[in-house]
Amino acid sequence: MLTGDWIHYVAVISKPDHRIWWYKNGKLMDSDGFAPTDSYPIPDADLRNGNAPVRLGSQDGKSFFKGEIDNLYFYNRKLSPVEIEQIFKDGTP
Repeated sequence: MLTGDWIHYVAVISKPDHRIWWYKNGKLMDSDGFAPTDSYPIPDADLRNGNAPVRLGSQDGKSFFKGEIDNLYFYNRKLSPVEIEQIFKDGTP
Protein backbone atom coordinates (compact mmCIF):
# COMPACT_ATOMS: atom_id res chain seq x y z
CA MET A 1 0.00 0.00 0.00
CA LEU A 2 1.19 3.43 -0.89
CA THR A 3 0.41 6.68 0.85
CA GLY A 4 -2.85 7.94 -0.59
CA ASP A 5 -4.21 4.49 -1.52
CA TRP A 6 -7.81 3.76 -0.52
CA ILE A 7 -8.47 0.63 1.56
CA HIS A 8 -11.90 -1.02 1.67
CA TYR A 9 -12.80 -2.38 5.14
CA VAL A 10 -15.88 -4.38 6.11
CA ALA A 11 -16.88 -5.57 9.58
CA VAL A 12 -19.59 -8.25 9.75
CA ILE A 13 -21.11 -8.69 13.20
CA SER A 14 -23.22 -11.64 14.30
CA LYS A 15 -25.02 -11.34 17.63
CA PRO A 16 -26.01 -15.05 17.76
CA ASP A 17 -22.41 -16.13 17.08
CA HIS A 18 -20.90 -13.40 19.32
CA ARG A 19 -18.39 -12.86 16.53
CA ILE A 20 -17.08 -10.17 14.23
CA TRP A 21 -15.32 -10.82 10.91
CA TRP A 22 -12.93 -8.25 9.40
CA TYR A 23 -12.46 -7.95 5.63
CA LYS A 24 -9.85 -5.85 3.85
CA ASN A 25 -10.17 -5.19 0.14
CA GLY A 26 -12.76 -7.95 -0.24
CA LYS A 27 -10.81 -10.68 1.61
CA LEU A 28 -11.34 -12.08 5.12
CA MET A 29 -8.41 -10.97 7.30
CA ASP A 30 -9.42 -11.76 10.89
CA SER A 31 -12.22 -12.82 13.20
CA ASP A 32 -12.78 -11.90 16.85
CA GLY A 33 -15.26 -13.04 19.46
CA PHE A 34 -17.15 -10.80 21.88
CA ALA A 35 -18.80 -13.48 24.04
CA PRO A 36 -18.53 -13.23 27.85
CA THR A 37 -15.41 -15.42 27.84
CA ASP A 38 -13.62 -13.48 25.06
CA SER A 39 -10.99 -10.73 25.53
CA TYR A 40 -13.40 -7.90 24.69
CA PRO A 41 -16.87 -9.08 25.76
CA ILE A 42 -19.98 -7.11 24.89
CA PRO A 43 -22.97 -7.90 27.12
CA ASP A 44 -26.04 -9.17 25.24
CA ALA A 45 -28.11 -6.34 26.75
CA ASP A 46 -25.83 -3.76 25.08
CA LEU A 47 -26.16 -5.53 21.73
CA ARG A 48 -29.96 -5.49 21.91
CA ASN A 49 -30.43 -1.86 22.91
CA GLY A 50 -27.68 -0.25 20.86
CA ASN A 51 -25.43 0.80 23.75
CA ALA A 52 -22.33 -0.97 22.40
CA PRO A 53 -19.92 1.72 21.16
CA VAL A 54 -19.12 2.22 17.49
CA ARG A 55 -15.69 3.77 17.15
CA LEU A 56 -14.37 4.94 13.81
CA GLY A 57 -10.84 6.23 13.64
CA SER A 58 -10.08 5.73 17.34
CA GLN A 59 -9.77 2.64 19.48
CA ASP A 60 -9.89 4.40 22.83
CA GLY A 61 -11.04 7.98 22.11
CA LYS A 62 -7.48 9.21 22.74
CA SER A 63 -5.67 7.99 19.62
CA PHE A 64 -6.87 8.96 16.18
CA PHE A 65 -6.71 7.67 12.62
CA LYS A 66 -4.66 9.82 10.25
CA GLY A 67 -6.46 9.78 6.94
CA GLU A 68 -9.93 10.00 5.49
CA ILE A 69 -13.05 7.85 5.86
CA ASP A 70 -15.55 7.88 3.03
CA ASN A 71 -18.72 6.01 2.03
CA LEU A 72 -19.74 4.46 5.33
CA TYR A 73 -22.64 1.97 5.18
CA PHE A 74 -24.52 0.00 7.84
CA TYR A 75 -26.58 -3.02 6.80
CA ASN A 76 -29.27 -4.67 8.90
CA ARG A 77 -28.20 -8.15 7.86
CA LYS A 78 -25.05 -10.23 7.66
CA LEU A 79 -23.34 -9.86 4.27
CA SER A 80 -21.88 -12.98 2.68
CA PRO A 81 -18.21 -13.19 1.66
CA VAL A 82 -19.33 -13.19 -1.99
CA GLU A 83 -21.35 -9.97 -1.47
CA ILE A 84 -18.40 -8.30 0.28
CA GLU A 85 -16.01 -9.19 -2.52
CA GLN A 86 -18.52 -7.94 -5.11
CA ILE A 87 -19.00 -4.62 -3.28
CA PHE A 88 -15.23 -4.18 -3.20
CA LYS A 89 -14.91 -4.95 -6.92
CA ASP A 90 -17.87 -2.75 -7.92
CA GLY A 91 -17.17 0.07 -5.50
CA THR A 92 -20.89 0.32 -4.69
CA PRO A 93 -22.99 -0.87 -1.74
